[in-house]
Amino acid sequence: MNSSRLVFLFSLLFLAQVTQGICQGKWTYEIPTQVVNIGHQWPIVSQKFGNVTDRLMTLDTKGIIKVWDMESGGNLVTITVAAESVLDVEFSAMDNYLLVYIISSGTKNTLIYSVTSGDLELDAMGEEASISSD
Repeated sequence: MNSSRLVFLFSLLFLAQVTQGICQGKWTYEIPTQVVNIGHQWPIVSQKFGNVTDRLMTLDTKGIIKVWDMESGGNLVTITVAAESVLDVEFSAMDNYLLVYIISSGTKNTLIYSVTSGDLELDAMGEEASISSD
């Protein structure tokens, strides 16, 4: 990994931590303008690394999920979740899917999206969803 990619990765992680702290009221300074440069217009509230790939997922306050290729620094897919609240997002075991836990119409729900296409693969409608194999 060359130095510019490392700088991008560390900048992305720093901004994610800073904006997460701002959302939780831990800091008093303004949201950095660099957030827009990484593809999010709203504060980042969650970020997770892939389990087996060089991927990073970021989630902002408006329910926009982005999956990044840490090697190239490029955005692989953007998913907009229309829900009252996104509770959590995680990669499946082999990083081929995103499991998105939401509240919609007062009911907990699990949505499963393809990381490569961004397509909704499964809407579990209040049931516990899991991917047994990628």
